[in-house]
Amino acid sequence: MAGDKQFLQFLSEKNYDKIRIEGHKMKGEGRGYGFDVISDVGSALESLAQGKNSECIRDELDKLQQYISSLNIVYQDMD
Repeated sequence: MAGDKQFLQFLSEKNYDKIRIEGHKMKGEGRGYGFDVISDVGSALESLAQGKNSECIRDELDKLQQYISSLNIVYQDMD
């Protein structure tokens, strides 16, 4: 899955096909790991890239960054 900096690079290059592809990956991977927000953003990015809607893509990337910043990752010893 592409990171937010990669998405911003794709956006600056107007590489909507790459945004669409990576958004599609996010849609599947997010749900697979229980991160519904990531999946929802991925789905939105996939759709918005088809319409080449740069402003809304940027809004979704902001939403993704806010969500990722709010996560609290806890590592558990499996022994």
